[in-house]
Amino acid sequence: MSTVSWRGASESGDYLVDWSKRVKPTKTVPAVQGTVVSPDISSTSYVSPDVSCNLSDSILDNITTDNLSSSSISEGTVAQPRGVGRSLGSLGEKLQDWKPPSVKKWSHAGVVERCSGCSALEQQVAQLSNQLQASFSRSHVAVPVAAAVHAMCTGQPYALHCYRSLSDKRELLAAALRASHTSTIIAVLVFCRNTLSRQLFLQELQSSAVAAQSYLGYLKQRRQYREAMELLQDLGRHEEAALLRYRQCLAITDHAKKTAALRTLTSSSLSSPALTHYKTLINDQIDLLERQKSIDEEDSKSSSNALFKEYPRASSVYDKPLLTTLYYCAMYHWTNSGSHCAPAAFRSAYRLTERQFLWAVVRGRARVKHYFLPEQLPTLLTTRTGGMLGSLSGALSAVSSSLAGAPRPSLPLDRLLDALHAASAPHAVLAAYLSLVEPRELRLRLAQHYDVRSAVVEALVALKDKAGLQRYMEQLPPGSAEYVKADAALKTGRWK
Repeated sequence: MSTVSWRGASESGDYLVDWSKRVKPTKTVPAVQGTVVSPDISSTSYVSPDVSCNLSDSILDNITTDNLSSSSISEGTVAQPRGVGRSLGSLGEKLQDWKPPSVKKWSHAGVVERCSGCSALEQQVAQLSNQLQASFSRSHVAVPVAAAVHAMCTGQPYALHCYRSLSDKRELLAAALRASHTSTIIAVLVFCRNTLSRQLFLQELQSSAVAAQSYLGYLKQRRQYREAMELLQDLGRHEEAALLRYRQCLAITDHAKKTAALRTLTSSSLSSPALTHYKTLINDQIDLLERQKSIDEEDSKSSSNALFKEYPRASSVYDKPLLTTLYYCAMYHWTNSGSHCAPAAFRSAYRLTERQFLWAVVRGRARVKHYFLPEQLPTLLTTRTGGMLGSLSGALSAVSSSLAGAPRPSLPLDRLLDALHAASAPHAVLAAYLSLVEPRELRLRLAQHYDVRSAVVEALVALKDKAGLQRYMEQLPPGSAEYVKADAALKTGRWK
């Protein structure tokens, strides 16, 4: 009698329950010719999902059938009684009941039917395995430095933690600097900062000005100003560190906090003798802020000054530049001599030059329809206590220097004429300033631009352009002052 090993196949097709390994010995009954004797099922002590039976081929053939047809009995075999088929059918039902829940069907001798999706799943597993292996290689195997830098510049995946030695990191930084790619340089610098000691990292920044500037720009962009100031101090760039801290002080809006921060700056960051000039300027700014705060508080409460009603303030004067503050005080506080808001007090307190002072005052007074002629400018430089701060010749030379390249600084007459013209200055005032412009060709062009007829006539006479003067007379109203002046010049003047 042959023995058959029965196994259960799970539904997924990849799990086998080998029932032949735990089966207990079964009783084998000798077969008598002409009959088939089934084993004594009751002789087994127990049957569970962990135990199965070794059955004969005759039982296998009849496990799911009630009877065999006469045509299925081949020659030489013994026919089975009808009752034997029914008993074997009941045995098949019992075996079906003994099948574990995970087993889909019984199969012969380890032959398992695979599910239809197994091949696709195996291909997917193989593909994922290859991808995982490639990813592991990229992340844990150091590629050449040039290849890594190229990947960083082109936006491809890269890994820097494979470069562990100091020489590798220096080579990586050098390659990034040669590539001149800012994002790559910053990425390498951040990697070096995180993996090197601060001393070694500073050495690398000191050896390359491009690397240091790129990293400082990165810190400023991320608003890490404290770290940027510390780095500048460590690099010995104290002036830049003080300037960065000064900019942080200017960003403060509260008056008390801003002045306190500026005072702290002058006492700590500007203690070096090389920065004494900057310390003086910041002390002047602190004093100006205090003065502006006082002026702004007084003007916001003032109701007696008629100028505030005729020319309302556009904004607060607090935290404005020095010349803007002087322009403001020239408008609203011209008559407050001896006060902290008087224009003359600004020139003495903040060491303004003649050009700076005259430029702000002339424009400020023109804004309220008070125009100065050139010969009146020296009086603006006189104070009660200091006497004459500028001579007549000095003031006139500051105004009368030509636009075509004066040897010393002068008032920008073209811009001053623009300001006076925008303030609706009379033509007589414009003509007085136009008479100071040199060369004469430029004077003629400016006079024609601002349509100052008397100045045009004078410029044509000075150029001895008789034909041009005759053509210009045709544009003048007969009997006007300019027409009479041009006609007299044609009759009495000496022409080429």
